[in-house]
Amino acid sequence: MAPTVHAAEQRRGLEHAAEVVHWWEDGADARAVDYLRQQYEAAGGVWLDTTSDYQGVRRQVVSRLAKGYPPTAMLWNASVETDQLLELGFLNGINQLVDTRRWRQLYFPAVLRAIQHRGNYTGLPLNLHTETWLWLNRRVFESAGVALPTDWASILAAARQLEAAGRVALVASTELWQRRVLFNTVLLGVSGKSIYERLYAGLDVTLAKEPQFLAALEVFLRLTNFARQAPGDSTWPAQAHAFASGEAAMFFMGDWAKAEFVHRGLTLGTDFDCLLTPGNPDRLIYVLDVLAFGASEEEVDLANQRRLIGVVERPEAMAAFNAFKGSVSPLRAQDTSALDRCARASLALLSRDDAALPTLGEFGDGRFGGAFESVIDGIWRERPTSDAAAGRFVDLLRSIRAQQSPPRTSDRVR
Repeated sequence: MAPTVHAAEQRRGLEHAAEVVHWWEDGADARAVDYLRQQYEAAGGVWLDTTSDYQGVRRQVVSRLAKGYPPTAMLWNASVETDQLLELGFLNGINQLVDTRRWRQLYFPAVLRAIQHRGNYTGLPLNLHTETWLWLNRRVFESAGVALPTDWASILAAARQLEAAGRVALVASTELWQRRVLFNTVLLGVSGKSIYERLYAGLDVTLAKEPQFLAALEVFLRLTNFARQAPGDSTWPAQAHAFASGEAAMFFMGDWAKAEFVHRGLTLGTDFDCLLTPGNPDRLIYVLDVLAFGASEEEVDLANQRRLIGVVERPEAMAAFNAFKGSVSPLRAQDTSALDRCARASLALLSRDDAALPTLGEFGDGRFGGAFESVIDGIWRERPTSDAAAGRFVDLLRSIRAQQSPPRTSDRVR
């Protein structure tokens, strides 16, 4: 999809114009970014959108950074790739713009680890999404006479009962990243924190012999029998729409999906429900969205970037933005009275330094993540035995380790 607005051209001659490149184009996402725009303009700035889909934004931004005409700010995920962009000199680090000494009091430790690289902060935290949710359509369960599940055994049992009743038990996309979200929810839920860290941070080739790892693979493989993609569209909003419309009973997806359900008029507790990291509800995988700032020494750009920081640091702005987005604020100080129970469950764990685990992008770059997603996708499509599936991971881990000397460990995991 081509950018909808060529904001870089419109910026010329506009003293306060800030071009913000993002992929939040539709639905609840669009409402959230529009709220940020309103807050920025209330602070005296001019906000200009450049939008595309996720991959389009990434391609466009990297090309523009390399050619020397960066946007004022661009939406990104806190990740190794953000670190690399800073190292290459393509970004203004937050430390260059404001005094960040107060950030240790402002933000959760997991947030600061995710954005810290060699003494600098790479991006401005916007929200904390939780990736490891199972969403349950209460209407579908009730009409099929099936009880809501609470653990993996009852999830699989419910899937069999729903299918026997002629209902789609699980909606799931063919997109690799969506299959990775589902796999990691199973992995953390069945196997626990240690196995998750040993796979992605430790690159531990001995995992193939671990009963817990094999158990997670077995659950993942069994889920493939019940999964159906929403007709005609592999995007996550299409899967969310199918779930919200009663075409499927269950959906593994981050809490950005919850925002879309609410945007479509569904009510938590009446129409749908949430199950956090089934089997391991005291752990979660988070995704941190940030604004990264294009490298510039122009005073207009620096002023706009500082203005954005000032807006996003305000607790009331972050509370409203994250309510639209389905996420929770990355700020320590916040009013929790308006949060739904799913968000409160996330926040309780995100505020604990031992409970929140980073998503795949914080362990390695796009090539690293793509290699894992490819293995997960192959297992989903080809359905080998759990032992054979474990062997595929071992082959990948050996390949990655062979390219790293010494083997890499991540400082993002605690």
